[in-house]
Amino acid sequence: MTRTFILWCFACFSVLGLASCGGGGSSSSSAPTNSSAVFVNNTSSKNYFPNTVGSTWTYVLATSQSAPRTYSVTSSLGNNQYNMQVLFSDGTSETYLYQINDPIVDIIQYTYYDANGSAYKTVTCNPPFPWKLIHPSPGASYSRTYTCTSTVLSTNTTSSNTNTKTINVIGYETVSTPYGTFVNALKHSYQYNSDVIPGYTWDVSGIGKVKETFDSSSTTPNSTDYEITSYKTN
Repeated sequence: MTRTFILWCFACFSVLGLASCGGGGSSSSSAPTNSSAVFVNNTSSKNYFPNTVGSTWTYVLATSQSAPRTYSVTSSLGNNQYNMQVLFSDGTSETYLYQINDPIVDIIQYTYYDANGSAYKTVTCNPPFPWKLIHPSPGASYSRTYTCTSTVLSTNTTSSNTNTKTINVIGYETVSTPYGTFVNALKHSYQYNSDVIPGYTWDVSGIGKVKETFDSSSTTPNSTDYEITSYKTN
């Protein structure tokens, strides 16, 4: 499992919060006209994973403000299962089937699509891939070993990989993004047993992930930062 996959997982998006998971209370927002706007985290709600169908989040590279990627909750399947789509700037996309199992959000399966919308690879994880903590608090930690099987659809060939992901909740920080400045964003680290350098996300209760930093290679680190530019929760 590569760090690129983690960035794509939002996360919700690793990537996120509403007042209630599973279609409960919600809010709506679009990018402010003044990027210096300040948002104070509603830490009392302690819910960092938005989960309403139609909600969207867009991120860009911090260094160039380019390469946008948009995450959208597209459907609810019942039994706390949902679909999310990730649309990239080159027209390719991915879809994720995830399930809410408090305190963790699990990814069961994801599918890759080319720019024409044709699926070319699926990945199924059993046990599921641990994605995001729903109600994180500083000092919390979560770890799971999982196995994901990839299937190339054109040839029906498969390969499997077993890994362990560990999530640690570090504490609150203030972070600035093109959307604005977020006070008391909750910082997480995530790391795989094959990685030397952890990745980091900053999540805001009632919004979700507002920033992520990761290294594209554990042997030749090349830091990549994504920051939020807009979001909408229904």
